[in-house]
Amino acid sequence: MQDRAPSDIHDAFRRYTEALERLEKAAHIFDREVHGRKPTETELKDFKHRNEARDGAFHKICAWPCADFTVLKAKAKLLIRAMQNGQTLSDRNVNAVLHSITEMKNIAD
Repeated sequence: MQDRAPSDIHDAFRRYTEALERLEKAAHIFDREVHGRKPTETELKDFKHRNEARDGAFHKICAWPCADFTVLKAKAKLLIRAMQNGQTLSDRNVNAVLHSITEMKNIAD
């Protein structure tokens, strides 16, 4: 297992937040009052890629290895913040979180 500092997970959360902001900026394509027309195929593909980028960044936080309880606590706080803003945990992300916890170093080691 690779050890990572809590500050690294905060950097991963920053990347997630940036991806979320880019996704929200692209979401205007679905508002006909603002946009005035249906989205083009290119705009839909761009939105899909931005959505995948956000999901990938969130999954990295979920799968982040927990070297100790400091990292686990930091991860939990960041996941709570994301979920308070409407992010949900898919089965894939739940499995990643549980796997990262079960792979933690034993305290006795």
